[in-house]
Amino acid sequence: MIVSGRHRAWNMPLIQEQQDRALNSYAALVRVLLEMGATAGESRAVQQDLARPLEPIRHILGLPHQGTAHPVTNCAETGRSVLLEKKERLTAMDKIKLIGNFTQKGCLHQRGKDPVWYATVSDDVIDEDRSIKRIRRKFRIGLVSELSEEEARLNMAQIIARLTTKTAPTNLITVRQLINEYFRPQVVATMKHSGQTHYAWLFDRHIIPAIGDRQMRDLNLSPLQKLCNMKLETGLSIQSVTHIKAGLSAIFRHALALRIIEGSNPASAIRLPESSAVEAR
Repeated sequence: MIVSGRHRAWNMPLIQEQQDRALNSYAALVRVLLEMGATAGESRAVQQDLARPLEPIRHILGLPHQGTAHPVTNCAETGRSVLLEKKERLTAMDKIKLIGNFTQKGCLHQRGKDPVWYATVSDDVIDEDRSIKRIRRKFRIGLVSELSEEEARLNMAQIIARLTTKTAPTNLITVRQLINEYFRPQVVATMKHSGQTHYAWLFDRHIIPAIGDRQMRDLNLSPLQKLCNMKLETGLSIQSVTHIKAGLSAIFRHALALRIIEGSNPASAIRLPESSAVEAR
């Protein structure tokens, strides 16, 4: 009994050292596995290989014997969940990294009685439900009478180059969504009551009823100019239409600042007649 007691006392430091070394090794291993996105099966395989020389203290570490299945415990389930969650996060990150990361030639074609060159290309977009998906988009290039096929293909190549080098998906948000989800809470809410009333009049009476369901990415100068011209034709004063132009410009500036859209502010190019010309009408 005395010998046995001495044996236990002599081995305790060694066991403690082995246990500390094993725990440190497992901690390092877990960090490596999580960074690499290992699956639960891969984690168990490496765990068993690492634990093989530590068989004498396997019971201390709470590990199953070689060749046996892992017990179904809360800790085991938690470990697998962590690995699976990490794998899912990496998958989501990979999807983001793949935005615009594809090769395409595009499709050039003509449409209309007065033929127009159109390019159909693939693009990664954020849908209305905030999901990322790849769709086919059509871009108007120009009149066939004004552009040769070679020039049209060059324009299409420039469009493809811009889409394949972007770092974020194209946003399909509508004017209504931009106003209600971004502009009102982030801009209008910071204004005095008079400013809030003014923008409510602009949005609810003029802008949203006219173009609220249009996607921001599809709007250029033409529909915005048409909106202002229509307001003038209905008898709205030049001052009121100037306010509408300013409101449109503010919306696009905010969308550009948030990188929801790319390019320039089309509303800044809206042309309004002089006050004297309107009064003469």
